Amino acid sequence: MSIHRVDVAIVGAGLMGSCAAWQLASRGLTVAVLEAYEVGHDHGSSHGRSRSFRRAYADPLYAAMTGLALEQWQRLQDESGTQLLTGTGGIDHGPDYDTETLSSLMTAHGVPNELLSARQAEIRWPGMRFETDAIFHTCAGVFDPESTIVATTSLAAAAGAEIMPMTRVVDANVAPSGEVALHSSGGDQIIADFAVLTTGAWLPDFSSAVAEFAGNSEPVLPPLTIRQQQTFHFALRPGEDSLPTFVHKNGKQMYGMPSGSDVPVPAMKVGCFHDGDVTTTEVRDQRITDEQRQAVVDYVSEWMPALDPTPLAESSGLITMTPDGDFILDRSGPLVVAATCSGHGAKFAPLIGSMIADLVTGAAQPTPRFQMDRGASAH
Repeated sequence: MSIHRVDVAIVGAGLMGSCAAWQLASRGLTVAVLEAYEVGHDHGSSHGRSRSFRRAYADPLYAAMTGLALEQWQRLQDESGTQLLTGTGGIDHGPDYDTETLSSLMTAHGVPNELLSARQAEIRWPGMRFETDAIFHTCAGVFDPESTIVATTSLAAAAGAEIMPMTRVVDANVAPSGEVALHSSGGDQIIADFAVLTTGAWLPDFSSAVAEFAGNSEPVLPPLTIRQQQTFHFALRPGEDSLPTFVHKNGKQMYGMPSGSDVPVPAMKVGCFHDGDVTTTEVRDQRITDEQRQAVVDYVSEWMPALDPTPLAESSGLITMTPDGDFILDRSGPLVVAATCSGHGAKFAPLIGSMIADLVTGAAQPTPRFQMDRGASAH
């Protein structure tokens, strides 16, 4: 058994944990990152080579945060010397959007956008079909999660952080000294002034520890629902131009983005948000049903003539939903809990890393909407 002593121990080396490690180590703190699997594994939510970055939020809080996130993405690219974010533009359309209100809010937050009729949109993007007005904004695109984790863990390690793969944390408690004591399945003990939980879908495993740190015998985390989310890659037909990222709300919420290097040919990754089976990290099987696959194939066949509707590849991941769709980003004593989830957190990863660092150092207080004890009411 070995004992490690650091300023901050981070549990989980996905997008949020690795970005937190970079931000904290760059501020001069000693950091250990404890990852149950190899760094960059595909068991959780942060694997793959493409996620969308969008600024089309009807919620003023997140609309403002997208601008701050973009600044942090640019900083990360500058410091790592790696292009992580590729501009494609983004389209939002469908009858479930109030496009005029969304356009006005984006404009109020300094996000240039165009409000187009369905006909105008189809002329510009003949590889897509539209039934309603559409909003297009240029400062949208895709980023590479796996390269982001490599960049942030490399920067953190260069600043002195210790990256500890295959180190599963099984217990966390307050040591007699008032520090945090973390215990691994291998018998290692990590003593830290602060601990950060960026465990994604594994957060429920730490609910008792979170309650202990809060001095509460009852759970303080809001109820969490874990779903297995599946996505499919469709090749662009010969001669078709690349397409922007998109969200189409028409009863269901369909989304898509360029596939990046997930597949060897120009393609789009398409999925249906919130249609995955409820699961847990222990029983999830990564199995994709024929019905789930066919629903996306049918959508592509009807709405995306630029794509060959036969999937090239498919994958599954986990999303962790709060009842109100807001993040969990809070501090209780020496413990910071960061579950920036609900299926829309990845685009904020470098900003979340900075917000975690602010909570650890006391540079900022928790955002009220992101506190753990906000309850299950929707905003």
